[in-house]
Amino acid sequence: MGLGDGALASRWFWGRSVPKHGRVASLVTLVVWLCLLPVLMVLMPKFGGATTSSFEAPSGTPSARASALQHQYFDAFMHSSSLVVVVEALGEDNVTAAPIRALAGRISEDVTAEAAEKYAELKVGAVASVFSAGAAGSEFLSSDGKATVILINIGDSKTAPTATLKDFIDYVDKAVNDDVDAHHDDLKNYYIGLTGALPIDFAAGAGTMKSTESVEMFTFPIAFLVLACFIRSARLMIIPVLTIVLCIMTTYSICYGVAQALNVSTIAPALMMAAILAFNVDYNLFLLTRFQENKKPITTRNLSLRLVSLDCEFRKGSTIVERVVEGSDVGHHGIREGYEIAAVNGVVVTSPEHLEELLDDASAKPVVIQWRMSLWDNVVGSVLRHTASETVFLSGTLVTIAFLSMALIPLDALYGLGVCGGVAVFVCVVVNCTVTPALLLVFGPFFSGPACCCCCCPGGVERLLSCQCFGKKQDADEDEDEEARLLKAGPAYTRSLWYRLAAKIEGKWAWVWIVVVVALGAALWVRFPDNLNHTKINADPLEFAPRTDESVKAWRRMGAHFDQGKFQAYQLLLHNVSITDPDGTGANATFTDEGIFTPEGYAAMYDMVHTVSNKTGMPMRTFYGPVSIPTALPAALCNAAAILECGADYTAVNFNAAPKETWAHDFALLQQFLAMSAQEVIQTCTIEYKQPMEVCIAAAALQDVYKGMLKAQVSQPHHAAGYMQVFTPFQPTGLDAMEWMDRLAPVMEDWSAAHPAVEYALTGGNAMFYDFNKKVNEDMPRMIGILLAAVFVIVCVVFRSVAIGAIMGLTIVFSVGSAFGLTYYIYQTTAFHWLFPFLSDFHQQGLNWSAVPMCFAITVALAMDYDVFILTRIYEFKRRGMSTPESVKAAMGEVSGTIAGAGCIMAIAFGGLMLTTVVVLNQFGVLLTFSILIDTFLMTPIVVPAALMTLGRFSWFPGATYRTEGAASLQPSVL
Repeated sequence: MGLGDGALASRWFWGRSVPKHGRVASLVTLVVWLCLLPVLMVLMPKFGGATTSSFEAPSGTPSARASALQHQYFDAFMHSSSLVVVVEALGEDNVTAAPIRALAGRISEDVTAEAAEKYAELKVGAVASVFSAGAAGSEFLSSDGKATVILINIGDSKTAPTATLKDFIDYVDKAVNDDVDAHHDDLKNYYIGLTGALPIDFAAGAGTMKSTESVEMFTFPIAFLVLACFIRSARLMIIPVLTIVLCIMTTYSICYGVAQALNVSTIAPALMMAAILAFNVDYNLFLLTRFQENKKPITTRNLSLRLVSLDCEFRKGSTIVERVVEGSDVGHHGIREGYEIAAVNGVVVTSPEHLEELLDDASAKPVVIQWRMSLWDNVVGSVLRHTASETVFLSGTLVTIAFLSMALIPLDALYGLGVCGGVAVFVCVVVNCTVTPALLLVFGPFFSGPACCCCCCPGGVERLLSCQCFGKKQDADEDEDEEARLLKAGPAYTRSLWYRLAAKIEGKWAWVWIVVVVALGAALWVRFPDNLNHTKINADPLEFAPRTDESVKAWRRMGAHFDQGKFQAYQLLLHNVSITDPDGTGANATFTDEGIFTPEGYAAMYDMVHTVSNKTGMPMRTFYGPVSIPTALPAALCNAAAILECGADYTAVNFNAAPKETWAHDFALLQQFLAMSAQEVIQTCTIEYKQPMEVCIAAAALQDVYKGMLKAQVSQPHHAAGYMQVFTPFQPTGLDAMEWMDRLAPVMEDWSAAHPAVEYALTGGNAMFYDFNKKVNEDMPRMIGILLAAVFVIVCVVFRSVAIGAIMGLTIVFSVGSAFGLTYYIYQTTAFHWLFPFLSDFHQQGLNWSAVPMCFAITVALAMDYDVFILTRIYEFKRRGMSTPESVKAAMGEVSGTIAGAGCIMAIAFGGLMLTTVVVLNQFGVLLTFSILIDTFLMTPIVVPAALMTLGRFSWFPGATYRTEGAASLQPSVL
């Protein structure tokens, strides 16, 4: 029969069934990956440093035009930024006490000296505080005297190297902390911390990655423990460890290149880490459980070897190479092409020669033969050809498309994330479809070995590596009784909980299960549209930084005492369209009446400020610029000119309050006031207006502040543009800001129509992200439509069924809608503050704008993942001739347990994001984890089977399987 020749197979490398070309291909695959390792090790660490939290305004939007105007006329302002040292009194003293005055002096001296010596390229200006800013100093002191700020102005924070900027911030932070430590007794009753947009941005980068890594240290082992429970082999667990390391290195290296061409968000590394863990472990579970299933031996008893030789044809060795004779005793047991004889009468076959000896001893008498699928047919014929090429490749393709769909929303901030997400999934597919099969082939005997300890194979490591645990020994009568019992019980999958659930669903009332599930989730998915409403979406940068970071804590303490917009202002910019200023702003400012700096320009600017204040509820004290400053003028000076408007906490220049005939005269007085020296102001105040000296000194200081503001906020020399700063009393990038801009947009649209000679623009604060959000709202329907259409077409083509595409669409919409609906209750109500107490700091401001498009794409991808797995197995059984109900039950019995395990692993991987201190990642974790659980435990085991059983043979219309419904039920293949 030709079962006999061949060399002894290595106990470590390649089984005897692996052909020469298979050995070469698998070895070359591993060598190629090994050669790539040095390159990956160099590039991988650079990815985190290449990310950014700064993005360009969307092309063609108002913020893009505003940014262009600001760059044209106020470029120096665009490049500047401030570090803020927050000082808060914890005891009875106020912050104007001597210790704080001394602290401000020391910080000013140290920072100025260090900046001049080492950080000249940052153009660090004078350090400003309540003790050094003259009349403007009151702006640095809270109304209750319990908090103050020390401002360190960085003149060039845009073009300076990031490393230099970060070094300077670290230096300032260390200098402040060292000073506090050195003067602990004097400062022990004060909170002192460093904050500002730049420290928070850097915290969002480094802190996000650090927070994620600490969480992954916890979730990683749990995910691998669940995977180990399903694989049940310590040896095979080596493969997921190797592939996940390779996936991370490869993905980060490629994404470093992506970050050189596109702006990639600081949260990308954290998301990529979670995605790689989830999908890599998932794909390993699919591949390795299939490998393990195929390793299970099949025993034939009381069957002579001579009869076996008539039923099937062997190649040289012990593997069946031709189809088993249909209906034969061997075929009846499920043995087919690719199986080999593993043991004869309980003796393990170690080589073809050994098999010949066993055959000679057994002769023609009845024997007990144990069969296993050969390593080559297991890895290539089953794992690679079926699971890898069908399930993993199809799933990876759909998930990659889902990630790349983010590019359909033309936002710089989403391109990079979408591409990096697609790269992460694609790399997981490539690694698992190349490295995993190659490892299984090259080290086949090792990985095919038993998952047993030394106690079951005594004799040390050598015997452990070669032993085969075929179970406990039984005598012939016990064997026959066991076989009869198993045959009576039916296939093993029929004893599965999931098979019994599918059997319960089967019947004419299967559709009721769908109705029940949809009804139970109605309270969630009906809330999905609310989360696409832009008034429920924010752009708070504090959501990107770890909430435990000191810069975030200092910002919140500052916000408790000051208008938060004071340190992150909006700019209401006016541009006279008939004039151009090539020089922008400069020290040699002029005050000639031209452009914006005219009575008409002042009247238009005041009208704009007054309109915005009245119709959007913004107090006049929040405006700072040519026509209004948040400083009260002494009452005695309010009557100095008719154009002065004095409030309790602001002073405005209102030409509309004076007759037009006097505008020229009043403007001449303003120009005269600006042209005076400080001494002339004091002299005029004391002599002409008969005011006390202290009032006149304050007036001179106010004039100096006003002149400095005009130089900075009115372009030179023709005054083509000017802007008013708006210090919002609320967080300028939170939900309140979004709602204020909703009110502002129609107001300014009407105002612009009434002033055609002046162009209006809004920058700063939330302006750019407001346009981001508008683009998301405008383009999300297109993205959703294209993504779902692409998924529908691919699924219909693969399964040759329109109904399958529709069923998958239903599961996607339900899973995604329910997940987003849940966020309404978590992030827009107080219902879950007991679970996430930190949300009270964010005042129910909803989801971050970035979470909507990104999480939608990812949740669609996750919703498809397990649907693809169960549907491909159902389709596999259906092609073998089973009816639709039988195919569904068989697939449910065989793989639903694996799907449940995969869902738990992925939920653990993404659920770790909920434990980070970064709110945006917390939102991602909630959305992704909940959508995974819905799909794993509702859609895949209930809705998909119920839909298929309801439609019956029409589930496969118009494919070939539609026409073969009703064929004889077959046993599921052991392949």
